[in-house]
Amino acid sequence: MPSRPYVMPRAGLRVAEWLEQGLGADPGLLRLRFAARVTLLVALAALGLIALHRWAAMPVPAAALGFMVAQFSGAAVRDPTPRAQAVTTLLIGLPALAGAALASVVAPWRWATDLGFLLVVFAAALARGRGLRLAACGMQGFVGFYIAQLLQLQPEQLPYGAGAVGFVILTALLVRLVLFPERPAAALPRLVRSVERQAAHLLDEVRRSPPAGEPRRLIRRRARLQEAILAAEEQIERLHGAGEGGMSRLTMQLLELQLGAQRVALLCTDPAREGQAGPALLHRLDRIIRQLGLSPGGGEPAARQEARDHTPLGHALERLSATVRDLPRAPGAILTAARERLPLGEAEKPAAADASQGGGVEVGWLGPGGRQVIQVTVASGAAMLLGQLLSSQRWYWSVLAAFIIFAGTGPRTATLTKALQRILGTLLGIGAGLAIGAAVQGNQGLILLLALLCEFLAFYAFQAAYAVMIFWITVMLSLLYALLGHFQAGLLEIRLGETVIGAAAGMAVAAALLPRRTRDALREAGLGFLRALCAVLGSRPWEAPHPEAAAHSQAGPVRRCVQTLRAAAGPLDRGWAVATPPAMRETVQAAMACAYLLDEWLALCRRGAPQSGDVAALRADLERIIEAIECGAPLPAGGGTAGAPGGEGTALAALTQAIHHFAAALDAALRRGRLGAGLAAFWPFRSAGTRPAG
Repeated sequence: MPSRPYVMPRAGLRVAEWLEQGLGADPGLLRLRFAARVTLLVALAALGLIALHRWAAMPVPAAALGFMVAQFSGAAVRDPTPRAQAVTTLLIGLPALAGAALASVVAPWRWATDLGFLLVVFAAALARGRGLRLAACGMQGFVGFYIAQLLQLQPEQLPYGAGAVGFVILTALLVRLVLFPERPAAALPRLVRSVERQAAHLLDEVRRSPPAGEPRRLIRRRARLQEAILAAEEQIERLHGAGEGGMSRLTMQLLELQLGAQRVALLCTDPAREGQAGPALLHRLDRIIRQLGLSPGGGEPAARQEARDHTPLGHALERLSATVRDLPRAPGAILTAARERLPLGEAEKPAAADASQGGGVEVGWLGPGGRQVIQVTVASGAAMLLGQLLSSQRWYWSVLAAFIIFAGTGPRTATLTKALQRILGTLLGIGAGLAIGAAVQGNQGLILLLALLCEFLAFYAFQAAYAVMIFWITVMLSLLYALLGHFQAGLLEIRLGETVIGAAAGMAVAAALLPRRTRDALREAGLGFLRALCAVLGSRPWEAPHPEAAAHSQAGPVRRCVQTLRAAAGPLDRGWAVATPPAMRETVQAAMACAYLLDEWLALCRRGAPQSGDVAALRADLERIIEAIECGAPLPAGGGTAGAPGGEGTALAALTQAIHHFAAALDAALRRGRLGAGLAAFWPFRSAGTRPAG
């Protein structure tokens, strides 16, 4: 089993870094495979529908209905197991046909069409908060009504539409279950290599940066390592199936790798330890980076001696080297470690955390997400009225924009951001579409090839770079118009205008009607994080049969709460996106430091029970902090004094200090003025911000 199977060259690293900066990381190439699966589905569906149109005289509106169901089903069906995916795929055709039938029946009456569309929007938005399957069905009902009205599907064409949708559903099942199935066992080795690569990137950044180097890059690297591990954990759970307790040995090993890499990174970048990393330690760090599959930068160290170093950094490097050496790399060994479950005893159940993203003003009689249901319906109605003033035939584009920008968003800042990104992506896509469409007009083969390429690029950016996805979708639509012989600049200009109307309606409603502020979401996420910490302190993982696995399992909700906090605070990873205010960024960075120090403390506690009095005192501090944040009262004074890493008491003191630092940063972010927070959130050309804690 080779310890260094592959070393990526520096040129490849620069390309990968550019792609990650623009489109986000892709652990295990999961997004790449997702885009390839959707593109294959759309290509097969398009070829079959074209054949049905030519040989069976299928009307264009019916074929277009099937095509749009194929396009949206690839992204809408997101169930965790293949069986659940197959069931959802079979069901989504029914709401699509129901929406199309309703649209074709009410088409002669304008008032009935408007009312029917609003009812469909209301039902689809209501289904969003009721599980993945209902959300997919609601989306397909909206798509069916939208396409039937846009292309004026006639009632007598509904049988053809049913045939087109049935053909697409069968094609989707063929692609999902036979041609391109999801295989967690095959994806897991790639995810492990992705975790190794992200750990190597973090260490390489430390290797090339001085102690006072650029902090935001290190924070970004730590966040990407966490995302890769979470993706690996999800695939491991899919491999095992739902309901099986315990933690796999592979999960524990990956978490140990993360903890070791973060430990070395913090020790190397601590200004108080400048000069501690001598040539021998740097050479050892280079060797670890090479073991992880990366060619280290920054030149070769001056010395290569292997003398034993007794400094904290030397001990940390030794532990990290042992972790890297023991990590399985062969596919068979990876699957064996993933399937081996460690018994956790009394600490088997992870600590519960309230990381709810509901919050804000809710409408109870509508159930989960009731506030957003009303917002989506009102925004769609406003977009409908305003869109008809611009175009009596293409106003459906404005409703589509208003409906889509609320999907997957919570606080109003996230909705406003998504609306602005949709406008930007549409604007740039129309410019590129006009140039490309004019250049390839008349060449049907090249147009189809470029349209499929745009489809692939759009879905590769799905859930990672929304503006990029809209850009490629707009270019693809321009190519399709050229293929159908309807390519003209005026049509694309109407699309831009309708998109602006729909996005503006959505922004206005999100800001004025039952608004949920970003600070509200941040408060809920911060309280969920503090409650998760409190629950871990109240558990006793060191008494489990496998203390290491129990400690990692107990800290799992804390790690997920950090991800929730990052999502609530705003985008942190892509410099071109909307920037995060400094106070919110400081809060997220303090939470990441707390999560790291908690892992350090739990790793020390596995050697024996900690001092119960100190743990109880910290838990009491946490309860007082939670109560103060809930009531909006001043924070209680307190906090330990962090010393050098080494003992359990010192680690607990450092954790105490980090928790109070997080509480102070969260309190400062919550007390900021509304106008200042809003301007900071929407100014996209601001500096990197403050230096993180820890």
